[in-house]
Amino acid sequence: MVASGPLVGLAWLGALAPPVWPPRPGVLFAVTPLYFLVLAVAVPTALLAIAATGPLGRWLPRDSTARVAATVAATACVAGDALLLATLARTALSTPAALAWQTGIPAAAAGITRLVLAARAAHQLAAPRRHSPA
Repeated sequence: MVASGPLVGLAWLGALAPPVWPPRPGVLFAVTPLYFLVLAVAVPTALLAIAATGPLGRWLPRDSTARVAATVAATACVAGDALLLATLARTALSTPAALAWQTGIPAAAAGITRLVLAARAAHQLAAPRRHSPA
């Protein structure tokens, strides 16, 4: 999710923001202000999950910190992609001429792919852990 975030974000920026160069992320936040809140949750929790599984994990509670952070990050990613897909659909229905279809279709494909993968990850992370017999 962390690796795909900037790439998918640029695709959405190209799809939902007016064609101005250089692209301005503030425009995307103006179109979908709730998305800023989603990013404010997803990015720090994803970075915490990464940190908790690396060398910094020695000082954090085992297993639970990384697992909870990854679950929250994946869930926020699902919410963000769903929000952007809904915004794209609303724009396509209300003002189809204002939509940049050449960037909207790849952004939607990337968003749907990431939504499915993040939902699957969140479901697996939220499921109770099964301990294998020793």
